[in-house]
Amino acid sequence: MDVFVIIAVSQSIVLGYLLLTKKNARLSDRILSVYFALSALTLLLAYFEMVNRKNGYPYPVLINLSTPFILLHGPALWFYIMSLTAKKFRFRLLYILHFLPFILVVFIL
Repeated sequence: MDVFVIIAVSQSIVLGYLLLTKKNARLSDRILSVYFALSALTLLLAYFEMVNRKNGYPYPVLINLSTPFILLHGPALWFYIMSLTAKKFRFRLLYILHFLPFILVVFIL
């Protein structure tokens, strides 16, 4: 199982890098690369949690570390879809409300 997680993390990093270095990258390409980076981070933190669990929790700070980042996948995907479908998509201050569940879970944990 560890090998699959490491492959998925490396694949997300490579795809995000390819999108960032693309010529004439649009806003949707940048948002998708952030989504890939977020996926890589979530998978990497989950891998650290698995290793921590296997070794008897030598690092208790790693418990539930990836849980809040799962809540960022929905807004990131929404931003990506909106950047593809809206003619002139721009970030607004109201969009910060999408990150409220993430912020609440970070403070709770």
